[in-house]
Amino acid sequence: MTTVVGPAGTGKTRMLAAAVDSWRHAGVHVFGVGPSASSAQQLADAAGMAADTLHKFVYEHHTKWVERRQPPDREWAVPAGSVVIIDEAGMVDTRLLHTYAQIAQRNHWRTILVGDHRQLDPVDACGMFAELVEHPDVLTAELGTLHRFVNEWEADASLLLRDGDVDAVEVYERHDRIHGHDDEHAAIEAVVDAAFNGTVEGRDVLVMASTNRVVEQINEIMTERLLAAGLLDLAEAIDIGGHRFYVGQPVVTRANDRRLTHGPDSEQWVRNGDRWTVLAGTRDELYLEHRETGDRQALPAEYIEASNVAVDYASTIHRAQGATVDEAHLVVSEHTDAKQLYVGATRGRTANHIHTNPPAFDDDHHGRSFPVAEWSPSDAMTNALQRESTGTTALARRRRLRDGASDSRSHDIGAAATAEQRLAALRFARRDSGRGL
Repeated sequence: MTTVVGPAGTGKTRMLAAAVDSWRHAGVHVFGVGPSASSAQQLADAAGMAADTLHKFVYEHHTKWVERRQPPDREWAVPAGSVVIIDEAGMVDTRLLHTYAQIAQRNHWRTILVGDHRQLDPVDACGMFAELVEHPDVLTAELGTLHRFVNEWEADASLLLRDGDVDAVEVYERHDRIHGHDDEHAAIEAVVDAAFNGTVEGRDVLVMASTNRVVEQINEIMTERLLAAGLLDLAEAIDIGGHRFYVGQPVVTRANDRRLTHGPDSEQWVRNGDRWTVLAGTRDELYLEHRETGDRQALPAEYIEASNVAVDYASTIHRAQGATVDEAHLVVSEHTDAKQLYVGATRGRTANHIHTNPPAFDDDHHGRSFPVAEWSPSDAMTNALQRESTGTTALARRRRLRDGASDSRSHDIGAAATAEQRLAALRFARRDSGRGL
């Protein structure tokens, strides 16, 4: 088993495409899996190989045999000695990975886990990818050159964010990327302005928040703004399955359904995370066009009634992981943690903006926990950067407790450097690693 770590913007997918070509030229069979259907499809498209979800792969190679003594179907029959690539490995459920490892050992597969343990974790048991990356018996390769960002300072600062280094706050503040607002509503209005302007000007703007509640508010306000501007037509409203959509509106499907197929040979199916544009609709079906492939799809009212289609002007941070856009805007709340901040603030090529507002209430909802005058936008970003994700294993928590004293001493030594010195050192390390490759 080998792990490949790539910070946001290092071009992990392009690296995988080159590796797949090399293995194929050597006569090695390669199969890809991802934690979700959309990530598996992105891997298949970018690297040019067969790919599916890890859940489906484990089902074909394990569950079917346990339940019905049936071998995997031909599409998932990976021969012994193959290479299996697990993309977005940090998002893989630990129990599922354990089952896969047993299957891989029996079949003598070489497994390559690719991801970034500093990005988001799965909602279930998590943290195993980080354990493997840090394990002395596991070979780990780390990509060191960032390609995504137009501004070199933002590439360097993103690595400070990844390390949880509060010096990053000063850098983003100096470049006017942290925006303070009076309250949550004002922050939402600000990111809606950004999304609206991007739509009008034809720019690819991504708006994110850490909760579904805020995402839904952004989508509602954005829809109202577009209706008022005449960019959506009230007369073209489609009411289906208890939901309302408009012709021309972007939507995202939220559930996998392999029965709903599309494409020239009906080889594709509706995936959780697929992005579409509304074309038309009746009370029984909603007609969509895939925003990447141009394929047409009719969704039945039953699928929509289960809230499996959502307006897509804004996204949760989890759903946005893996996305690359021109410009990104992130709403940071008192619940946003360090990993969410890192992912949300690294989606944009040309600019990434962070929007904050004072917490509305304390934990007991008696009022604000401190005077608003004492709050600052940079404080909100600092707090998020210091807010630990819950995505750690029991082994990692025990190790942190044991090593807490030595960690504190190391932090004191590292804090002596200024932000500019840290950025200069990171820049030098990036260039040096590029020459070494």
